[in-house]
Amino acid sequence: MSHIGQPKKYQIENGLRVILDPMPSLHSATVSLWVDGSHYPAYAPSPYPYGVAHFLEHLLFKESQKMTSFRQVQDIEASGGQMNAMTDKETTCYYAQVLSEEVDTALNILAHMAQPPQFTQDDITLERQVITHEIRTGQNATDTRILETLIQTLWQPHPLSQPVIGTEMSISAMTPAMLHHYHQTVYTPNHMILSIAGRFNPETILTQVQSAFDGLPASSSAKSNKSKPNLSPPYTPCRMHLYPEDPQATLCLLSKGIEADSPQRFALAVLDMLLGGGISSRLFKNLRQEKGLVYSIHTFELLYRYTGLFGVFAQTHPDQLNTVYPLILDTLEALTASGPTADELERAKRKISGTLRLNLESTRYRASRNARTEIYQETQPDIKTILQQIQAVSVQEIRALCQQLLIPENLSCGYTGSVSLHQPEAVQKS
Repeated sequence: MSHIGQPKKYQIENGLRVILDPMPSLHSATVSLWVDGSHYPAYAPSPYPYGVAHFLEHLLFKESQKMTSFRQVQDIEASGGQMNAMTDKETTCYYAQVLSEEVDTALNILAHMAQPPQFTQDDITLERQVITHEIRTGQNATDTRILETLIQTLWQPHPLSQPVIGTEMSISAMTPAMLHHYHQTVYTPNHMILSIAGRFNPETILTQVQSAFDGLPASSSAKSNKSKPNLSPPYTPCRMHLYPEDPQATLCLLSKGIEADSPQRFALAVLDMLLGGGISSRLFKNLRQEKGLVYSIHTFELLYRYTGLFGVFAQTHPDQLNTVYPLILDTLEALTASGPTADELERAKRKISGTLRLNLESTRYRASRNARTEIYQETQPDIKTILQQIQAVSVQEIRALCQQLLIPENLSCGYTGSVSLHQPEAVQKS
């Protein structure tokens, strides 16, 4: 692994943290600006409507198109690069994948997005139409619909339960003053991380960053996220039959998970892989390969600052739903009782390690991974250490995690299709 460089962390004069991950053999780089602030309205009483972080993300792209350097965006696209953004429940990320000679251009564009915006009521009205359409059409993604509906129910009344995109009602409440105030409050150097991975000039990059971002005023405090009290939402198991008109049955099971900085995150990654990570996983073999009962089945993990979720998604014909559901529960129970076999455990570890090493060839993956590691763990461990921590996960740790997460009576369940789901007898008794 000696060919994989170690990312380095710096801080410029105004407090902006900078993570540099050089990959000198490439011809490109990903320049990303992360705002660790979507959690602001999610974890505390807030004057902002739900969806404000995502709404602002849209508006700042309109800002980039109005600015005098819009030609720079065109130049990036003309040379094969791209710019985009994403917002989740706790962060917003703006990123540019560019040729190495365009790194300085990307820095200037992202720095402009961090400056106080100049959008108008007309901008907001137009973008409200776009996001309202996004909300309505997004309802066609069945797995997303089920997951969001379950989260809204099991985490109520916590603000984190609300969808990132907001609702039509919350979007209608956005005003210029509100959005400007949110930007002023959250888009500050102590809430932001600049993460760059790929080919750049290591001798001049910090000077370029300082020049691009020195217009941002220094933050009054270095950073405040870790000093906040535990604000984990409650977890109330629920059961929901959704969209009975759907022609196929989609089943989602959710359990309370772990936090993003939990020491158990390596064991959870192994559990996720061996239980539902591909064709060699236990769920896939039991329900797809051996019985042919599902179109697809996989597990997933969501890790946040103060909480998390672990889940299973399965798609099947409605007539098979009441066969599939107890078989999934049986699989979870068997893994909890006996743990994985030595072969399963080793295969899952090998797949995680191989996937990680392959992903490290992607500048976007590395820029994202480095930023998230800084946000949640405030450190940049080397890859060798991470691979050692994955390899160290034991059968006993997997069993203990199963016993913690996969308690049948604590599982939330959401499903679609025309057939009602029967509660298995073992679960009813518990």
